[in-house]
Amino acid sequence: MKNLIKSLAIATLLAAATGTAQAQADKTISVEVTYNPNAPASEIYSTIDLVIKRACQKAYYSSVIVPRNNAIDDCRAELVEQAINKIQMPALTAYFEQETGRKPHTMTMARNR
Repeated sequence: MKNLIKSLAIATLLAAATGTAQAQADKTISVEVTYNPNAPASEIYSTIDLVIKRACQKAYYSSVIVPRNNAIDDCRAELVEQAINKIQMPALTAYFEQETGRKPHTMTMARNR
């Protein structure tokens, strides 16, 4: 059986509060996720979520910006949703909806060329 592995690159620009409501800084988070498209949707979702969670934590904890309490969660939610949209796999989209209770929004994403 041929083992097919795909990579997905996603990036987003997020605003993070620095401790005061007025002070904000833009942060670009780029993530590359490698997954097996033949795996069950739950496994693909778990892979995506774990890689994105680590990237968001690293981006916010390794910077001088002090993240607001939900900055990492916002980053993670946005990037996971972008990944689900970009992969366009009905079973994965259904699993996302089951896990989050919402449908992914259709959005325009930057593509690596």
